Amino acid sequence: MQVIKSSSRPIKMCVVCCQHGDELIGKFVFDYFSKDIDRFPGLKIIFANEEAFKKRVRFTDEDLNRSYPGNINGSSEARLAARILKECVDAPCVLDLHTTTSSVSMTPIIAKLTAQSKRILNLTSAKRIVIMDEKMAGNSLIGNLLNGVSFEYNENEAKRPTIKTDLVQVITGYLDGRRKPQKMRELYQVNKLIDNRIKLPKTAKNFQKLSNQPIIPFLIGEKAYVTFQGFSLSPPTHELI
Repeated sequence: MQVIKSSSRPIKMCVVCCQHGDELIGKFVFDYFSKDIDRFPGLKIIFANEEAFKKRVRFTDEDLNRSYPGNINGSSEARLAARILKECVDAPCVLDLHTTTSSVSMTPIIAKLTAQSKRILNLTSAKRIVIMDEKMAGNSLIGNLLNGVSFEYNENEAKRPTIKTDLVQVITGYLDGRRKPQKMRELYQVNKLIDNRIKLPKTAKNFQKLSNQPIIPFLIGEKAYVTFQGFSLSPPTHELI
């Protein structure tokens, strides 16, 4: 794990990169900000799972983002989770970056909708926001933080220069205290996992209710999901953010 922070205090935001070693958008963000960190007062940035990144695998012992709050006597990822969580506690908000093989546009995932998480969400162009409460996200990083936000990008979408530019602007905008005009967003609540025994039609798409079942799928087609197929969402509510 590498931790780099600006010399200015207090810390305003912590950005966690590469919890999974095969998700590369975090490497771009870490390199961009860490090379001259004092240009970004109040920023702390963490390169999380270096060993997995070197091997280009998702994890070495177990999924880091299913290992929180961590265990200093546990697996390599459990020990790492404990260290990362300790580094995050002094930040008013934490941004956690991920990519997926699922066909989704950038989607923020939160455990709680708070004033700080709204500040991050306001700076994004996301139309849809997914809430994964502590029951569902209890072993993830954001499930152990008050103001944690994950950004989930399709892995191919994440390679686009415009996506990287937008992400940099979200981070710098938060640090600078900028706000955009509020937009109406769709808020979806995760209500269960989609069991492997459920047969999804080939036409199933994220955020589109299945015609024959009360399921609104999310993150279907993610290759890392083995014991389930994705998440089922409740119908959306709407909020200006």
